[in-house]
Amino acid sequence: MEMLADTGKLIGMDLVEVNPVLDERNRTAELATELILSALGKRIL
Repeated sequence: MEMLADTGKLIGMDLVEVNPVLDERNRTAELATELILSALGKRIL
């Protein structure tokens, strides 16, 4: 995602539903948040 953000060519993204009932200890929601932030330019690595 960071490499994609570096290109400056990202013009849209789809965010799909995360079901909190099936998400153990909020792990999926946290990962999704980090991936979205990374695609928008945040450095996580």
